[in-house]
Amino acid sequence: MSDAFGDYLHRIGRLPLLTPAEELHLGTVVQEWLTSPSPAMGLERRGRRAMDRMVTANLRLVVSVTRHYQTRIRHLQIDPLDVIQAGTLGLIRAVERYSPSRGYRFSTYAYWWIRQAVNRYLQEQSGAIRLPAQVTALAMKARFLQASEARNLRLAELAARLGESEKRLAFVLRVTHEAHAVSLDQPMGGEDADACLGDLIPMPSALPYQEDYGWLHGELSQLQPIEQQVLQLRFRQDDPLSLARTAECLGLTKEKVQRLERQAFNKLRRRVLPMLDPQGGSPSSSPQGGGGQPPADAARTGRAALGPAQGGHRQNVQPQDHQAAQPGRCQPQGRQTTADASGPRQSADAQEAAAFRATRYSRLEATPVPR
Repeated sequence: MSDAFGDYLHRIGRLPLLTPAEELHLGTVVQEWLTSPSPAMGLERRGRRAMDRMVTANLRLVVSVTRHYQTRIRHLQIDPLDVIQAGTLGLIRAVERYSPSRGYRFSTYAYWWIRQAVNRYLQEQSGAIRLPAQVTALAMKARFLQASEARNLRLAELAARLGESEKRLAFVLRVTHEAHAVSLDQPMGGEDADACLGDLIPMPSALPYQEDYGWLHGELSQLQPIEQQVLQLRFRQDDPLSLARTAECLGLTKEKVQRLERQAFNKLRRRVLPMLDPQGGSPSSSPQGGGGQPPADAARTGRAALGPAQGGHRQNVQPQDHQAAQPGRCQPQGRQTTADASGPRQSADAQEAAAFRATRYSRLEATPVPR
Protein backbone atom coordinates (compact mmCIF):
# COMPACT_ATOMS: atom_id res chain seq x y z
CA MET A 1 0.00 0.00 0.00
CA SER A 2 1.44 3.32 -1.07
CA ASP A 3 1.80 6.34 1.23
CA ALA A 4 -0.72 8.36 -0.82
CA PHE A 5 -3.34 5.64 -0.45
CA GLY A 6 -2.73 5.35 3.27
CA ASP A 7 -2.97 9.11 3.73
CA TYR A 8 -6.27 9.12 1.81
CA LEU A 9 -7.71 6.42 4.09
CA HIS A 10 -6.55 8.37 7.14
CA ARG A 11 -8.29 11.54 5.97
CA ILE A 12 -11.63 9.98 5.04
CA GLY A 13 -11.64 8.03 8.31
CA ARG A 14 -12.04 11.27 10.23
CA LEU A 15 -15.18 12.33 8.32
CA PRO A 16 -18.42 11.75 10.29
CA LEU A 17 -21.11 9.43 8.93
CA LEU A 18 -24.74 10.37 8.32
CA THR A 19 -27.68 9.28 10.37
CA PRO A 20 -30.85 8.02 8.62
CA ALA A 21 -32.60 11.32 9.38
CA GLU A 22 -29.72 13.32 7.88
CA GLU A 23 -29.78 11.16 4.74
CA LEU A 24 -33.49 11.86 4.26
CA HIS A 25 -33.08 15.58 4.83
CA LEU A 26 -30.03 16.03 2.61
CA GLY A 27 -31.51 13.83 -0.11
CA THR A 28 -34.70 15.91 -0.12
CA VAL A 29 -32.72 19.16 -0.46
CA VAL A 30 -30.71 17.75 -3.37
CA GLN A 31 -33.83 16.60 -5.22
CA GLU A 32 -35.54 19.99 -4.70
CA TRP A 33 -32.50 21.72 -6.22
CA LEU A 34 -32.16 19.36 -9.19
CA THR A 35 -35.87 19.14 -10.04
CA SER A 36 -36.50 22.88 -9.82
CA PRO A 37 -36.66 24.45 -13.32
CA SER A 38 -35.15 27.75 -12.15
CA PRO A 39 -33.74 27.33 -8.62
CA ALA A 40 -33.00 30.38 -6.54
CA MET A 41 -29.48 31.16 -5.47
CA GLY A 42 -30.20 30.11 -1.88
CA LEU A 43 -31.71 26.80 -2.95
CA GLU A 44 -28.79 26.10 -5.28
CA ARG A 45 -26.31 26.90 -2.51
CA ARG A 46 -28.08 24.60 -0.04
CA GLY A 47 -28.35 21.85 -2.67
CA ARG A 48 -24.64 21.92 -3.45
CA ARG A 49 -23.73 21.83 0.24
CA ALA A 50 -26.09 18.89 0.78
CA MET A 51 -24.57 16.98 -2.16
CA ASP A 52 -21.01 17.56 -0.94
CA ARG A 53 -22.01 16.40 2.54
CA MET A 54 -23.54 13.17 1.22
CA VAL A 55 -20.54 12.43 -1.03
CA THR A 56 -17.83 13.03 1.60
CA ALA A 57 -19.72 11.05 4.24
CA ASN A 58 -19.90 7.96 1.99
CA LEU A 59 -16.32 7.88 0.66
CA ARG A 60 -15.59 4.92 2.93
CA LEU A 61 -18.32 3.02 1.09
CA VAL A 62 -16.36 3.52 -2.15
CA VAL A 63 -13.21 2.08 -0.54
CA SER A 64 -15.21 -0.86 0.77
CA VAL A 65 -16.50 -1.66 -2.74
CA THR A 66 -13.11 -1.36 -4.41
CA ARG A 67 -11.55 -3.81 -1.94
CA HIS A 68 -13.51 -6.60 -3.63
CA TYR A 69 -11.43 -6.00 -6.77
CA GLN A 70 -7.95 -6.12 -5.22
CA THR A 71 -6.86 -9.19 -7.18
CA ARG A 72 -8.06 -7.74 -10.47
CA ILE A 73 -6.48 -4.36 -9.73
CA ARG A 74 -3.15 -6.01 -8.91
CA HIS A 75 -3.31 -8.11 -12.08
CA LEU A 76 -3.97 -5.05 -14.25
CA GLN A 77 -1.31 -3.04 -12.38
CA ILE A 78 -3.65 -0.08 -11.78
CA ASP A 79 -3.23 2.49 -9.06
CA PRO A 80 -5.95 1.91 -6.37
CA LEU A 81 -6.55 5.66 -6.16
CA ASP A 82 -7.64 5.68 -9.82
CA VAL A 83 -10.20 2.97 -9.09
CA ILE A 84 -11.44 4.89 -6.05
CA GLN A 85 -11.81 8.00 -8.20
CA ALA A 86 -13.94 6.05 -10.69
CA GLY A 87 -16.06 4.76 -7.80
CA THR A 88 -16.47 8.29 -6.49
CA LEU A 89 -17.96 9.32 -9.83
CA GLY A 90 -20.51 6.55 -9.39
CA LEU A 91 -21.23 7.83 -5.88
CA ILE A 92 -21.93 11.32 -7.22
CA ARG A 93 -24.29 9.80 -9.77
CA ALA A 94 -26.09 7.94 -6.95
CA VAL A 95 -26.55 11.17 -4.97
CA GLU A 96 -28.13 12.82 -8.00
CA ARG A 97 -30.53 9.91 -8.57
CA TYR A 98 -31.40 9.08 -4.96
CA SER A 99 -35.04 9.56 -3.95
CA PRO A 100 -35.74 9.50 -0.16
CA SER A 101 -39.40 8.68 -0.81
CA ARG A 102 -38.57 5.10 -1.80
CA GLY A 103 -37.93 4.11 1.78
CA TYR A 104 -34.46 2.47 1.73
CA ARG A 105 -31.06 3.61 2.93
CA PHE A 106 -28.75 5.59 0.68
CA SER A 107 -25.86 3.11 1.08
CA THR A 108 -28.03 0.32 -0.38
CA TYR A 109 -28.87 2.46 -3.41
CA ALA A 110 -25.36 3.88 -3.92
CA TYR A 111 -23.65 0.47 -3.71
CA TRP A 112 -24.82 -0.58 -7.18
CA TRP A 113 -23.88 2.72 -8.81
CA ILE A 114 -20.39 2.54 -7.29
CA ARG A 115 -19.98 -1.07 -8.38
CA GLN A 116 -21.09 -0.27 -11.93
CA ALA A 117 -18.62 2.62 -12.21
CA VAL A 118 -15.74 0.49 -10.90
CA ASN A 119 -16.56 -2.41 -13.24
CA ARG A 120 -16.71 -0.18 -16.29
CA TYR A 121 -13.41 1.47 -15.39
CA LEU A 122 -11.69 -1.91 -14.98
CA GLN A 123 -13.15 -3.09 -18.28
CA GLU A 124 -11.77 -0.04 -20.04
CA GLN A 125 -8.32 -0.65 -18.56
CA SER A 126 -8.27 -4.43 -19.06
CA GLY A 127 -7.13 -4.37 -22.68
CA ALA A 128 -5.99 -2.29 -25.60
CA ILE A 129 -9.33 -2.88 -27.39
CA ARG A 130 -12.32 -1.38 -25.62
CA LEU A 131 -15.59 -3.30 -25.84
CA PRO A 132 -19.08 -2.13 -24.88
CA ALA A 133 -20.06 -2.80 -21.28
CA GLN A 134 -23.06 -4.90 -22.34
CA VAL A 135 -20.84 -7.22 -24.41
CA THR A 136 -18.35 -7.70 -21.59
CA ALA A 137 -21.08 -8.26 -19.01
CA LEU A 138 -22.77 -10.93 -21.13
CA ALA A 139 -19.45 -12.71 -21.70
CA MET A 140 -18.72 -12.71 -17.94
CA LYS A 141 -22.19 -14.13 -17.19
CA ALA A 142 -21.63 -16.92 -19.71
CA ARG A 143 -18.24 -17.78 -18.20
CA PHE A 144 -19.58 -17.79 -14.62
CA LEU A 145 -22.47 -20.01 -15.67
CA GLN A 146 -20.10 -22.42 -17.41
CA ALA A 147 -17.77 -22.50 -14.38
CA SER A 148 -20.65 -23.28 -12.01
CA GLU A 149 -21.60 -26.42 -13.94
CA ALA A 150 -19.79 -29.74 -13.61
CA ARG A 151 -20.08 -30.49 -17.34
CA ASN A 152 -19.46 -28.39 -20.42
CA LEU A 153 -22.63 -26.66 -21.54
CA ARG A 154 -23.39 -26.34 -25.20
CA LEU A 155 -23.97 -22.98 -26.82
CA ALA A 156 -27.72 -23.59 -27.10
CA GLU A 157 -27.98 -24.37 -23.37
CA LEU A 158 -26.02 -21.26 -22.40
CA ALA A 159 -28.16 -19.07 -24.64
CA ALA A 160 -31.39 -20.56 -23.21
CA ARG A 161 -30.34 -19.96 -19.59
CA LEU A 162 -29.15 -16.40 -20.28
CA GLY A 163 -32.18 -15.51 -22.38
CA GLU A 164 -30.11 -14.61 -25.44
CA SER A 165 -30.00 -15.92 -28.98
CA GLU A 166 -27.30 -18.36 -30.02
CA LYS A 167 -26.05 -16.02 -32.72
CA ARG A 168 -25.57 -13.10 -30.32
CA LEU A 169 -23.95 -15.23 -27.63
CA ALA A 170 -21.52 -16.79 -30.14
CA PHE A 171 -20.63 -13.33 -31.44
CA VAL A 172 -20.01 -12.00 -27.89
CA LEU A 173 -17.80 -14.94 -26.89
CA ARG A 174 -15.78 -14.71 -30.09
CA VAL A 175 -15.29 -10.94 -29.84
CA THR A 176 -14.19 -11.03 -26.20
CA HIS A 177 -11.72 -13.80 -26.96
CA GLU A 178 -10.19 -12.02 -29.95
CA ALA A 179 -10.02 -8.65 -28.17
CA HIS A 180 -7.98 -10.04 -25.27
CA ALA A 181 -4.44 -8.62 -25.41
CA VAL A 182 -1.48 -9.19 -23.10
CA SER A 183 1.48 -6.87 -22.69
CA LEU A 184 4.89 -8.32 -23.54
CA ASP A 185 6.39 -6.21 -20.72
CA GLN A 186 4.23 -7.94 -18.13
CA PRO A 187 6.53 -9.17 -15.29
CA MET A 188 6.59 -12.91 -14.66
CA GLY A 189 6.94 -14.18 -11.10
CA GLY A 190 5.98 -10.99 -9.25
CA GLU A 191 6.41 -7.27 -9.60
CA ASP A 192 10.11 -7.39 -8.64
CA ALA A 193 10.97 -10.13 -11.13
CA ASP A 194 13.60 -9.39 -13.74
CA ALA A 195 12.02 -11.53 -16.46
CA CYS A 196 9.00 -10.40 -18.46
CA LEU A 197 6.65 -12.20 -20.81
CA GLY A 198 8.57 -11.07 -23.89
CA ASP A 199 11.73 -12.83 -22.63
CA LEU A 200 9.93 -16.19 -22.53
CA ILE A 201 8.69 -16.05 -26.12
CA PRO A 202 11.17 -17.71 -28.49
CA MET A 203 12.42 -15.80 -31.48
CA PRO A 204 10.79 -16.66 -34.81
CA SER A 205 12.67 -19.12 -36.95
CA ALA A 206 15.40 -17.63 -39.06
CA LEU A 207 14.72 -16.95 -42.69
CA PRO A 208 15.61 -19.75 -45.08
CA TYR A 209 19.06 -19.82 -46.58
CA GLN A 210 17.73 -18.98 -50.02
CA GLU A 211 15.98 -15.86 -48.75
CA ASP A 212 18.97 -14.58 -46.78
CA TYR A 213 21.58 -15.11 -49.50
CA GLY A 214 19.52 -14.99 -52.67
CA TRP A 215 21.54 -12.06 -53.96
CA LEU A 216 24.77 -14.04 -53.43
CA HIS A 217 23.39 -16.99 -55.36
CA GLY A 218 22.82 -14.67 -58.30
CA GLU A 219 26.47 -13.65 -58.22
CA LEU A 220 27.62 -17.26 -57.96
CA SER A 221 25.57 -18.21 -61.00
CA GLN A 222 27.62 -15.77 -63.10
CA LEU A 223 30.84 -17.69 -62.47
CA GLN A 224 32.17 -20.32 -64.85
CA PRO A 225 30.84 -23.86 -64.32
CA ILE A 226 34.21 -25.21 -63.21
CA GLU A 227 34.57 -22.38 -60.67
CA GLN A 228 31.11 -23.10 -59.31
CA GLN A 229 32.00 -26.77 -58.90
CA VAL A 230 35.21 -25.90 -57.05
CA LEU A 231 33.42 -23.61 -54.57
CA GLN A 232 30.63 -26.11 -54.07
CA LEU A 233 33.05 -28.94 -53.23
CA ARG A 234 35.37 -26.80 -51.13
CA PHE A 235 32.76 -24.96 -49.03
CA ARG A 236 29.68 -27.13 -48.93
CA GLN A 237 27.94 -27.36 -45.59
CA ASP A 238 27.72 -31.09 -45.00
CA ASP A 239 31.25 -32.30 -45.84
CA PRO A 240 33.72 -29.77 -47.34
CA LEU A 241 36.61 -31.31 -49.25
CA SER A 242 40.26 -30.41 -49.15
CA LEU A 243 42.26 -29.19 -52.13
CA ALA A 244 43.62 -32.67 -52.81
CA ARG A 245 40.20 -34.34 -52.67
CA THR A 246 38.64 -31.63 -54.83
CA ALA A 247 41.41 -32.01 -57.42
CA GLU A 248 40.92 -35.77 -57.42
CA CYS A 249 37.15 -35.45 -57.96
CA LEU A 250 37.51 -32.96 -60.81
CA GLY A 251 40.51 -34.62 -62.45
CA LEU A 252 42.68 -31.54 -61.97
CA THR A 253 45.85 -30.76 -60.10
CA LYS A 254 45.94 -29.21 -56.66
CA GLU A 255 47.51 -26.02 -58.01
CA LYS A 256 44.84 -25.75 -60.69
CA VAL A 257 42.04 -26.05 -58.11
CA GLN A 258 43.68 -23.43 -55.91
CA ARG A 259 44.00 -21.05 -58.86
CA LEU A 260 40.35 -21.54 -59.85
CA GLU A 261 39.28 -20.92 -56.28
CA ARG A 262 41.30 -17.71 -56.12
CA GLN A 263 39.90 -16.53 -59.45
CA ALA A 264 36.33 -17.15 -58.25
CA PHE A 265 36.95 -15.20 -55.04
CA ASN A 266 38.44 -12.30 -56.98
CA LYS A 267 35.41 -12.13 -59.25
CA LEU A 268 33.03 -12.22 -56.31
CA ARG A 269 35.04 -9.57 -54.47
CA ARG A 270 34.91 -7.19 -57.42
CA ARG A 271 31.11 -7.61 -57.67
CA VAL A 272 30.13 -7.75 -54.01
CA LEU A 273 32.29 -5.00 -52.51
CA PRO A 274 30.56 -2.18 -54.46
CA MET A 275 27.21 -3.53 -53.22
CA LEU A 276 28.28 -3.61 -49.56
CA ASP A 277 30.11 -0.28 -49.63
CA PRO A 278 28.79 1.85 -52.54
CA GLN A 279 30.87 4.91 -51.56
CA GLY A 280 34.02 3.07 -50.66
CA GLY A 281 35.25 2.69 -54.23
CA SER A 282 37.13 -0.24 -55.63
CA PRO A 283 39.48 -2.14 -53.32
CA SER A 284 43.10 -1.14 -53.48
CA SER A 285 44.42 -4.61 -52.75
CA SER A 286 45.81 -6.82 -55.48
CA PRO A 287 43.92 -9.82 -56.85
CA GLN A 288 46.17 -12.09 -54.82
CA GLY A 289 44.91 -10.55 -51.58
CA GLY A 290 48.20 -8.83 -50.65
CA GLY A 291 48.84 -5.12 -50.45
CA GLY A 292 52.12 -5.08 -52.41
CA GLN A 293 53.25 -5.85 -55.92
CA PRO A 294 51.64 -8.80 -57.75
CA PRO A 295 53.86 -11.92 -58.05
CA ALA A 296 54.09 -11.68 -61.85
CA ASP A 297 55.32 -8.05 -61.70
CA ALA A 298 57.81 -8.93 -58.98
CA ALA A 299 59.21 -11.74 -61.10
CA ARG A 300 59.69 -9.44 -64.09
CA THR A 301 61.38 -6.84 -61.84
CA GLY A 302 63.77 -9.46 -60.46
CA ARG A 303 64.72 -10.71 -63.95
CA ALA A 304 65.35 -7.17 -65.11
CA ALA A 305 67.68 -6.60 -62.13
CA LEU A 306 69.80 -9.59 -63.12
CA GLY A 307 70.47 -8.41 -66.71
CA PRO A 308 72.21 -10.34 -69.51
CA ALA A 309 75.66 -10.06 -67.90
CA GLN A 310 74.54 -11.83 -64.69
CA GLY A 311 73.23 -14.88 -66.43
CA GLY A 312 69.55 -13.90 -66.40
CA HIS A 313 67.30 -14.94 -69.21
CA ARG A 314 64.08 -13.45 -70.50
CA GLN A 315 60.91 -15.43 -70.83
CA ASN A 316 58.26 -14.80 -73.37
CA VAL A 317 55.05 -13.88 -71.53
CA GLN A 318 52.05 -15.18 -73.40
CA PRO A 319 48.47 -14.08 -72.76
CA GLN A 320 46.73 -16.27 -70.19
CA ASP A 321 44.16 -18.68 -71.50
CA HIS A 322 40.87 -18.20 -69.61
CA GLN A 323 39.19 -21.30 -70.98
CA ALA A 324 38.36 -23.47 -67.97
CA ALA A 325 37.90 -27.18 -68.02
CA GLN A 326 34.39 -28.38 -68.63
CA PRO A 327 32.59 -29.91 -65.63
CA GLY A 328 32.02 -33.24 -67.33
CA ARG A 329 35.57 -33.72 -68.63
CA CYS A 330 37.99 -35.79 -66.60
CA GLN A 331 41.63 -35.54 -67.77
CA PRO A 332 44.56 -37.71 -66.60
CA GLN A 333 46.45 -36.20 -63.71
CA GLY A 334 49.94 -36.55 -65.31
CA ARG A 335 49.03 -34.75 -68.53
CA GLN A 336 47.26 -32.02 -66.64
CA THR A 337 50.31 -31.45 -64.40
CA THR A 338 52.55 -31.00 -67.45
CA ALA A 339 50.17 -28.51 -69.01
CA ASP A 340 49.75 -26.48 -65.85
CA ALA A 341 53.47 -26.26 -65.01
CA SER A 342 54.56 -24.52 -68.24
CA GLY A 343 53.79 -21.50 -70.39
CA PRO A 344 50.48 -19.73 -70.09
CA ARG A 345 49.16 -22.05 -67.32
CA GLN A 346 51.96 -21.31 -64.85
CA SER A 347 50.43 -20.98 -61.37
CA ALA A 348 50.73 -17.97 -59.11
CA ASP A 349 52.77 -20.00 -56.60
CA ALA A 350 55.39 -20.72 -59.25
CA GLN A 351 55.57 -17.02 -60.10
CA GLU A 352 56.14 -16.14 -56.44
CA ALA A 353 58.94 -18.71 -56.24
CA ALA A 354 60.54 -17.25 -59.38
CA ALA A 355 60.42 -13.75 -57.87
CA PHE A 356 62.06 -14.99 -54.67
CA ARG A 357 64.85 -16.75 -56.58
CA ALA A 358 65.42 -13.68 -58.76
CA THR A 359 65.80 -11.42 -55.71
CA ARG A 360 68.13 -13.90 -54.02
CA TYR A 361 70.39 -14.23 -57.08
CA SER A 362 70.62 -10.46 -57.46
CA ARG A 363 71.85 -10.15 -53.84
CA LEU A 364 74.46 -12.86 -54.34
CA GLU A 365 75.83 -11.19 -57.46
CA ALA A 366 76.06 -7.82 -55.71
CA THR A 367 78.14 -9.25 -52.80
CA PRO A 368 81.97 -8.83 -53.42
CA VAL A 369 84.09 -11.98 -53.14
CA PRO A 370 87.33 -11.60 -51.04
CA ARG A 371 90.62 -12.63 -52.65
